[in-house]
Amino acid sequence: MTNNALKQYIRMLIENESFDNWVMPDDKAIELEYNVEYKHHTRYSFGDIFPTVEDFKEAVHSGKQVKLTKEMDRSVGNRSRTSDMEDLRDLVSSYRSWPKYRNDETLQAIVDGFKSGSAMKMPFILEYEPGRQQVMSGNTRLDIAYMLGITPTVIVIRGYK
Repeated sequence: MTNNALKQYIRMLIENESFDNWVMPDDKAIELEYNVEYKHHTRYSFGDIFPTVEDFKEAVHSGKQVKLTKEMDRSVGNRSRTSDMEDLRDLVSSYRSWPKYRNDETLQAIVDGFKSGSAMKMPFILEYEPGRQQVMSGNTRLDIAYMLGITPTVIVIRGYK
């Protein structure tokens, strides 16, 4: 999607309706996030706060659903906050998962999902200390949502006792 097309789409969204079809990921998706994001990234930064997938599922299900305003997002660590699709593509194409799991088609599918009102899995924000948060999954969805003028709903997962 070109920047002009994206700007036109944003105007259409603002003028017509805003997106609000965020859904809780199912247990299979939560387990995938545990095996990909938590095991390979998060636990190296914060320790093994969720020793089992069941511990993680319980934390997600008891997490707080929050509308993450842009102001709140500024305090969330590890966020890319890209400003347009070109910058987002440049970032995502540097990931090891490019192009097998993330590619131009998957980026466009997120944009199209917002446009059509499809269900969108809520991103995970890990609160690793009181008042200190970091994005755990859904960074790309967050960036695209903000580009489109959408305030995302996220799950804030408590990662401390």
